[in-house]
This record gives sequence, C-alpha cells and structure tokens, in this order.
Amino acid sequence: MTELPTDTSYLRSLFVEGFGVHLRNLIDFFYPPPNVQEDDILAEDFCDPGKWVPGPMSPTLQQARERVNKEIGHITYKRKRPTDSTKVWNVPVLFGEIKKLEKEFVKLASGNKLHQKIFDLVNAPPTMVSVLLQNASTSSSNIVMK
Repeated sequence: MTELPTDTSYLRSLFVEGFGVHLRNLIDFFYPPPNVQEDDILAEDFCDPGKWVPGPMSPTLQQARERVNKEIGHITYKRKRPTDSTKVWNVPVLFGEIKKLEKEFVKLASGNKLHQKIFDLVNAPPTMVSVLLQNASTSSSNIVMK
C-alpha cells in the first residue's frame, strides 16, 4: 500500500483543496449553479416554498466559486501563479460571508426539515462550536426524517 506524502507542501495543498471544495459546496448550497442536478441538496429544500431568497451573490463569493472551479475542479491555464499576490485565500472574509448566509438560512429554515443540531451549531458561541463539531459527523444525516 502506498502512503500519502507527509511533507508540508503536500499537506498544505490538501488543506487548500479541501477548503476550496467545501467552500464551493456551501456557495452552491446557498446559490445553486445553473447546472444544478435533481438530487443536489440546496438551502431552499430546508425552507418553506419561496422563503429562501438570498439575493445576489457577493463578488467575493462569485470570484471564490470561479477560482475553485479553475484551480481545483479543473485542469486549466487560468490557475494563479505562485508569485501572484492574490494567490493566498482570504479565509476570514470568506468565512464571514458564509457565516452571514448560515445565520440567514437558519432564520428561514423550517424546524420540520432541518435537524435541531444545525440550528444549535450555527447559533452557538464560538467557544462551543468545536465541541458541537466534535459530535457532528458526515456519516449521519442533518435532515429531519418524519
């Protein structure tokens, strides 16, 4: 069996790619792309009909979605060069924009469609988030099944 490399540049690439893919997933969850599939899960699925209307996507999130598509999702000539001063991801700004969308989402989501754990996580003080995340799992559903 082949082991994954452990040098820091490789690990950094893994973190950046993981961050980018999950960021794009969240952006697409809140702002479905034109090629949305029938089985894609969207924010509007957790709200009563017509409730989820997030307004226009910010230029920051538009650029981030496009950048993930170009730098991680596809092999392209439009990747940023290592010397490009804009190559570093502005994580605090991107997290801030996603956090605003999350807060708006849980205000509009139906308690009959979204698990209470998600409401708790999004509304938790920063000191509690890590505790709640430790109890969360991608192997369990965040959808209320009735």
